[in-house]
Amino acid sequence: MSRQPVAAADGLISFLRPQRRSKKAMQMGIKEAFDKAVDKTTDTIDNVKDAVSESGHRGAAKAEETKRAVEGDQMSVTEKAGSMFNQAKETVQAKVDETKQDVRKNT
Repeated sequence: MSRQPVAAADGLISFLRPQRRSKKAMQMGIKEAFDKAVDKTTDTIDNVKDAVSESGHRGAAKAEETKRAVEGDQMSVTEKAGSMFNQAKETVQAKVDETKQDVRKNT
């Protein structure tokens, strides 16, 4: 009698039988899933914070630009230079927040 059909049947039965995992392995699987969910939630919170911060910086930069446009000639050269510096600073800070979000999305 040939053992091949029996071996094939044993393979099928072992394939259909649910795999038994140790209690420790199951706990590790649950911990990994929980850690992954926590990481995703933390990333989402950080992305929202950075988006709010970015929009605040962009608004401040636009306000400096508008301030120069409205006051124009009434501003001294040093006031204009200070306003331009503040606009550049706010724009850079907005870009930093945007870059942090991009890095988080790509990792």
